Amino acid sequence: MKKEFAEVTVKATTLGHVLDAVISLFEKTRKETGDSRIGYVAGIIGSDGENRVDENRKILDRHTQRIRTEYDFPIFSATDIFENPDLWYRLEEIRLERPERRMAFLHFWREVLELGKVTDIFMTPRWEKSEGASDEHETAKRLGIKIHYVK
Repeated sequence: MKKEFAEVTVKATTLGHVLDAVISLFEKTRKETGDSRIGYVAGIIGSDGENRVDENRKILDRHTQRIRTEYDFPIFSATDIFENPDLWYRLEEIRLERPERRMAFLHFWREVLELGKVTDIFMTPRWEKSEGASDEHETAKRLGIKIHYVK
């Protein structure tokens, strides 16, 4: 879904714009595929240090690709949206100090889940060590989203 997210976020400069683009893509995907389910893959990216971010993104991307082969509905992860360097460097929130930036992204992912479009969440190994993935897990439980624990 990287290409699709890149297309719908081409003008985004804030996480609010990205959220609007995600909503648009979810609606388009549902119309085109007829799928009632959408999956989100959660995992650790930055919580164990800046020096592990690139490695963790690659691991999350591999999990996402593998999970897609096991399920017959659209599945995405943070890497599908934010691996696009053009988008990343356009976002106003990237210029925030690290604590404020982390909170902005926590809020963004909580909003994505609260849209009511994501039906399944896949928790990848070590998710418990991630502040963001832990928040997504709690949000999914609160909303009744089906939780899958990935090995």
